[in-house]
Amino acid sequence: MENSISDIKELFNTLLEIDKPWKLSEICLRKEDKIVEAYIEFEPGTKFECPVCSAKSEVHDTRYRIWRHLDIMDYKLNLLIKIPRIKCTEHGVKTIKEIPWGRINSHFTHMLENFILHKAREMSVSAIGREIRENDSTLWRIIKYHVSKMKDEQIDFNNVHKICVDETSSRKGHKYVTIFTDSEAGKIIFVTEGKDSRTFESFYKELSSKDVHHNNIRNISMDMSPSFIVGAETYFPEAKVVFDKFHVKKLLNEAVDCIRREESKETESLRKTKYIWLKSKSKLTNKQREKLQELLENNNLKTSEAYRMKLNFDDLWNIDISKAEEYLREWCKKVLTLCLSSLNAFVKTIENHWQGIINITLTKLSNGISEGLNSIVQLAKSRARGFKNIDNFIDIIYLIGARFEY
Repeated sequence: MENSISDIKELFNTLLEIDKPWKLSEICLRKEDKIVEAYIEFEPGTKFECPVCSAKSEVHDTRYRIWRHLDIMDYKLNLLIKIPRIKCTEHGVKTIKEIPWGRINSHFTHMLENFILHKAREMSVSAIGREIRENDSTLWRIIKYHVSKMKDEQIDFNNVHKICVDETSSRKGHKYVTIFTDSEAGKIIFVTEGKDSRTFESFYKELSSKDVHHNNIRNISMDMSPSFIVGAETYFPEAKVVFDKFHVKKLLNEAVDCIRREESKETESLRKTKYIWLKSKSKLTNKQREKLQELLENNNLKTSEAYRMKLNFDDLWNIDISKAEEYLREWCKKVLTLCLSSLNAFVKTIENHWQGIINITLTKLSNGISEGLNSIVQLAKSRARGFKNIDNFIDIIYLIGARFEY
């Protein structure tokens, strides 16, 4: 039996990586509560560093404090550690600054906190709470502490030159947040509440607080939100605004579909053909391709003419940069001769956002990375069934998309 106890102690010493001056003094099993308690103390005569001046000082007094560790099987493992207060000759009685297993002001070990952070990227905080039998509010405190710390230590704006800007809601129809992504590194670098021009002001202030000049940002990819445009022009006047290619294509698709809907009122063959006109040819089924070809052969259909112009517009993305403006001008002129009101409105949009669209061809920048990260954020929002607390939502976005190391 003595050998068995000795073996168990040796196992715990190994698992908990207990080194001098610390030592494992006792292990208790509370079967009725499904808790294992490991008592850890330090060797007599040990001196500890003063948390203020780091001077080695003698122990003044001690008390046990509890840290929750990773579970053993289905049992909670609590570390009951004898924490010393030292008596520094210069600064008086102080509690030591740190221990090997966890933050001195936390009730969770480093390993359990890291477990929580990793899990929070994959499941809702309430689900984690149920799994490890802890209160949600306790877990959110851990997440907030580490997100704040990692933001300060790991987000470096000095090498950020091209950004993507996108917004998303915390719950359907509720508060919005705006997400700034480093398009070159492919990670989220700043999140703030709102979706108006003040979000750019917040990002500007964040850069300033890190001693990074706003001219460091050279390209900004975003949609055509008037508020975003004002924010970018006000706070980053030297940056090239690049309107998101996929947002531009979406507006063109909507214009084509508007023509189809209007024309289908009098043309039976156009009904229930919406996605034939909107999807890429490569993604159409054989049946859809045959139907599309049949409709395109009817030269009297306005929808067919609009579709051809849509295909011609897509050539803009692959054309030589030096010819892009000329090509787009000619395309707009041709559209206006067709007298299709929805396409005319799209041309007006192009004219009002001309440079930002031409900048797509010049920079080849898009919001694709931002949209990809946003889809992961939407999944997290769905798992949590929305976030009532906007600050919690922002912390989860950082945790998912900032690619922190922990």
